[in-house]
Amino acid sequence: MIEDKIIAFFGCKNITKSCIQNFINNIGQVDHLITISPPDGDNNMVSGYMNLKDFASENNIKTYFADHYTLNSDKDHKYIKELKIDIAFAIGWQRLIPAKILDEIKTGTFGMHGSADGLPRGRGRSPMNWALIQNRKQFYTNLFRYEDNIDGGDVIGTQKFDINKFDTIETLHFKNMISMNRLIMDNMRDILDNRFELKKQDEKNATYFPKREPLDGFIDWNLTTKDIHNLSRAVTKPFPGALSRIGNEIITIWELYPFTDSWNYPNAECGEIVEVFYNNKFVVKTGDSTVLVHDYEINNNELIKEGTVLKGTDYEEIYKKIETRYPHFVQEHNKEITCEKIKNLYTKCERDKLNVQRIVSEDCKLNI
Repeated sequence: MIEDKIIAFFGCKNITKSCIQNFINNIGQVDHLITISPPDGDNNMVSGYMNLKDFASENNIKTYFADHYTLNSDKDHKYIKELKIDIAFAIGWQRLIPAKILDEIKTGTFGMHGSADGLPRGRGRSPMNWALIQNRKQFYTNLFRYEDNIDGGDVIGTQKFDINKFDTIETLHFKNMISMNRLIMDNMRDILDNRFELKKQDEKNATYFPKREPLDGFIDWNLTTKDIHNLSRAVTKPFPGALSRIGNEIITIWELYPFTDSWNYPNAECGEIVEVFYNNKFVVKTGDSTVLVHDYEINNNELIKEGTVLKGTDYEEIYKKIETRYPHFVQEHNKEITCEKIKNLYTKCERDKLNVQRIVSEDCKLNI
């Protein structure tokens, strides 16, 4: 099917591997992989990073470790120019690709971006995490031709999938991966023949999500069980998890679920452990009911006992910091997430607000 075309992928994540494998199995050979080294993966805190060198070697793909994740060095430009690539896909590449490199790709470089409303709404960072936090019910994955901007390229095709109450960020990545594979397969013939149709995005309706950082995962226990559960499923593995503190200890919560409305524990504070079971799973009071903490990590398990209060962070403190992360060149555009907007989604229990111990994000010292 490829007919002597030189095919390359830009990527450094597990989804990169999956899409390349699907491409090989169903379309044809991939010639080049442009990726980043393990130290660069760590330094850039790439969630789901994977060293793809051995995988590429097993599939006769030549691997190039970029001089810099931004691809803005002369070395990167010179190397990629000499490859004479016909078609490239950017899958699991969380950076812009400079125009001078895009210009070296004969037919074009094609990437994916999705959001709960579909482009041009929801450009930017972590759209699937934000979809879960906002309790959204659908997601649109878009195949578009790369430009030197934030997800603003012309769209070739779109796949829609549902978000159900059992989904986590991991299962959304699975669904998104299936969507990406289908979009490439459905459009590859037209891309090879250079006769694909492009749909321009309406810049007047563009909105942007900010990036997320590990400390954004601190729980505000005064929120409702629904809001706390949505945060938990949005930041679980492969992300840093939902966070809280017991004394000076950080507890990382990987899974929690709504537990019961049958008992309201009227004398307990929000964030207080009200039940501990034989297997060290435990129940925490929330703003309106309780959650069962099913999977977690803490250095000292002896701290898990009834009456202990998990210290949370006021969500307004978190979102005020998130608002400052928008790149200067999109400051004038409509922002998908602000403190005021999230107030319309979150429900806070005021009754226990003064009783709950709090910390501010910048006071937390995490080694992530």
